[in-house]
Amino acid sequence: MITVAVVNSKGGVGKTTLTATLGVRAAQDSPRVALVDLDPQKSLAAWCSDRGHSNNPALFTGENRAEDAVDALRTDGWDWVFLDGPPSGLSTIEEMIGAADFVIVPIKPGLLDFRATQEVVAAIRDARVPYLIVFNDIVSTDHVRVAEARKFLSAEKLPVANQQITHRGSHISE
Repeated sequence: MITVAVVNSKGGVGKTTLTATLGVRAAQDSPRVALVDLDPQKSLAAWCSDRGHSNNPALFTGENRAEDAVDALRTDGWDWVFLDGPPSGLSTIEEMIGAADFVIVPIKPGLLDFRATQEVVAAIRDARVPYLIVFNDIVSTDHVRVAEARKFLSAEKLPVANQQITHRGSHISE
């Protein structure tokens, strides 16, 4: 089983949308994909409900801690687990990092995102879990800001995805 945590202590960076998208994509190749919503706001659970509950990816409920959810899913034989977390609450984020095989940190190209991400990156490094920073929800006018941000993050020796994820208007619920 592969567990991916999508974390950032900054709200509005697209953690839930990215988690849902990754889960749906993984389900195209794997028969047992679970989504775990550890955010008190429960946006991922609402997305699953709006979508119509699916067996793949399936929303896993019943555990409030990342490690407990991952242990239960491992015992049950799931292939992929995607953890979606809160925009704050470093203790939950640290639990998610500790339970993950890989961490994705979605950000937007701005100073507030960089500042908020520092604490998360420190926690990931302390846990020694592989991770990747991903520019997420990028609009076409952001290309200069993304280039500058990519340069800044590279100078800081942070792993940044080569590709960025553009704004997905089709994923927004009305």
